[in-house]
Amino acid sequence: MAFGNLFTARQKLALHSIGDRVRAMGRDPGQMSLRECAAIVASRCADYNSAYARWAPSGEFVGNTFGRQALGPSWEFCEPAIFQEESGSYYGAVEWVSRVAELQGSAVANAAQVQPADACHAPLPDLASDVWFTDPPYYDAVPYSDLSDYFFVWLKRAMPDHPLLRDVTDPGNPLTPKNSEAVQDETKIGDGRPKDRAFFEQAMAQAFSEGRRLLKDEGVGSVVFAHKTTEGWEALLAGMIAGGWTITGSWPIATERPGRLRSQESAALATSAHLVCRPRPDDAPVGDWGEVLRELPERVGDWMERLQGRAFVEQILFLPASGRPWRFTVGTQRS
Repeated sequence: MAFGNLFTARQKLALHSIGDRVRAMGRDPGQMSLRECAAIVASRCADYNSAYARWAPSGEFVGNTFGRQALGPSWEFCEPAIFQEESGSYYGAVEWVSRVAELQGSAVANAAQVQPADACHAPLPDLASDVWFTDPPYYDAVPYSDLSDYFFVWLKRAMPDHPLLRDVTDPGNPLTPKNSEAVQDETKIGDGRPKDRAFFEQAMAQAFSEGRRLLKDEGVGSVVFAHKTTEGWEALLAGMIAGGWTITGSWPIATERPGRLRSQESAALATSAHLVCRPRPDDAPVGDWGEVLRELPERVGDWMERLQGRAFVEQILFLPASGRPWRFTVGTQRS
């Protein structure tokens, strides 16, 4: 199945026309930011103008193609009049992008540098960072590169000469990076072998080890992760431990918009766990599971006192010497 099969003939003609207008814009450095914003408009139009776009009856508007991180079967779809002023149209995309650009322009005081690179081979020197923050792949939950190609093919048509629209790890690849993608997906091959759980753990360990190299000894690391299975959590934590980190805390934080289509009448993810970690000293001793069991009752008592009167839930992670995490959740609610 090709991406072209996801669109009607009318939709492909409209999206090609928008991309042609972006490509025809001036290419001098002064016009680059405007061209990038216009390309984002074209990308948003591709999300709302496909044979997988849906009608959201709760809000009476056109829903985008990706209500969740997958392309599931669709028996019917909603096709907006793309050049009319209604939901899912070109003008709505222009309005949303312009609002974001205006907000970012007034909120960002200092310039920042962004550089695409392999997480396992960062271009920064040793001990260069005070904070290392990462939101790694969610094990087998999301086929990131496959979903990214949906937008990538339209962006490349709109801006074929853009330096960021390329695979920095494989110049011969016309799509998003695949070979070094750190996911658990045994249908794909990485370094000549299936991308199974062992591949994912090894990739995570290498990436976390690289993060450990970049962070100062007194620095703080933070890892965002969410998964429904114990296997996903074990694979991530095994990589963190092998990478030279020790977890000092975990906080569940609401990161998802409650009104999104994915959360309607479904048990969708509402929070992500933010793991706070520190570099593990090379001479740190290895803990004993028996010691954890002996200290557990006292630790639980201390945490229960801390949670009295609070209306949230906290997750506590115990990492025995075996590397397999034992996690339980405690919490209280105000009366």
